[in-house]
Amino acid sequence: MRVQPVDQPSGPPSYTVVNDVGLPIVPIDQYLEYLTARGSSPHTVRSYAFDLRDFWTFLSQRHQTALAVSIDDLAGWISWLRLPPSLRACGVAIIPLDPEPHLAPATISRKLSAVVAFYEFLGQRDAAVLPLLSQLRQGRPRGTGRYQPFLSHLARTSTRPSRTISVKVAARRPVTLTPDQVQSVLESCTNRRDRLFFGTLWETGARASEALGLRINDLDERHGTLRITPRDNANGARVKGSKERIVPVGKRFVRLAIDYLTLDYGAVDSDYLFVNLYGGSIGRPWSYDAVDDLVRRTRTKCGFYFTPHMFRHTYSTRLLRAGARIEIVAELLGHASIQTTRSIYGHLDVSDLRAELDRVGWLDGSVVTL
Repeated sequence: MRVQPVDQPSGPPSYTVVNDVGLPIVPIDQYLEYLTARGSSPHTVRSYAFDLRDFWTFLSQRHQTALAVSIDDLAGWISWLRLPPSLRACGVAIIPLDPEPHLAPATISRKLSAVVAFYEFLGQRDAAVLPLLSQLRQGRPRGTGRYQPFLSHLARTSTRPSRTISVKVAARRPVTLTPDQVQSVLESCTNRRDRLFFGTLWETGARASEALGLRINDLDERHGTLRITPRDNANGARVKGSKERIVPVGKRFVRLAIDYLTLDYGAVDSDYLFVNLYGGSIGRPWSYDAVDDLVRRTRTKCGFYFTPHMFRHTYSTRLLRAGARIEIVAELLGHASIQTTRSIYGHLDVSDLRAELDRVGWLDGSVVTL
C-alpha cells in the first residue's frame, strides 16, 4: 500500500493511495479527489493521503472494513501509531510495557483529524458510518466546561461539539530567531535572489509557499507594499486560506528587490518574483525543493538550525513585543481570526510581562506604599 502522485491535465497535482496490486482504494481516492476539487493545497492532500494510508494499513492488518469502524477501533489505531513500525506488523507476540512513542502527539492528532474528516465525507454518502459520527460528536460543545458562570446561557458559543476521542498535545512556544541569526542568514547568501527570499520572510512574515507564489507586480515600490494573494501557481505554491493581504515593506527591502530585478533578473521571460537564474530551466518559477536546498546549504554556513517558518514566528513576536495590537498582527499574517493569532503567539514570557507592567508604571510603587 503506497501513496502515488496523480498527474492532472489542468489544475494542481493530486495524490491517491493504491493497494498492493496498484489499484486505487476507491473511498480514499474519492475523498482526495474531493479535497483537490475543493481547492485544498497539494501538500494538504499529500499529507491526508499518507495519514489515510496508515489508517488503511491498520484496518487491513485486522481484516476490518472501513464502514464497520468504531470509537474503540480509532483508539486502537492511536495506540498502534505510537508503536515503532517493527511492532506494528501482525504476529508480534511481545510488546514492551512502555515503548518509546514512535510519533509525536501533534502528529498523531493531525492523523486523527484527517481520519475524522474522511468519515465526515463518507457520512454524506453512506449511512453506515453515521453511528460512528454520532459517537464522535457526543462531546460537550466547544467553549464550555463543568462550571457555567451566571448568564452563561446568553453567551455566544460554538454549537459544534468537541470530539469524543482526541490526543492531548502540549502547547509549544514558537521558536524564533535573534536579529544576529537573521543577519547571519542574510550575509550567508551568495546572490541577491536568495537574500531577497529570506528578506521577504523577515520583512513580511510570509510563509515560504506564499513567497514562492509572488509575482513581480505584487511589489508596489512606490507605496512600499507587497501583495500576498491566493492564486494558482505553476510551482504548486499556495497562499493558505482565501484572504488577500497587503503588507507594508521598508525602503531597504524595496531597494534590494529593485536591484535584484534590474541587475540579476534582467530579460528573463517570467512574471514570478523568484525564478531559476543560476541552473536548471532558467526563468522557471522557484520550487519547494529549491528552497529546501537553499535552507540546508545556509544552515551549514551559519552553523545553526532554522526553518523558513521561524521567520514568520519571529516577525509576529517582535511586533507583539513592540506593542503592536494583536488585531493588526492578525491582519498582517493573514489570519482569519485574532483567536488564531492569540492561540499561536500568546507565548510572551515573564520578561515581556514585566516590560509591559514597567511601561504602564504598575511596579514603580508610587500609588500604594507596601
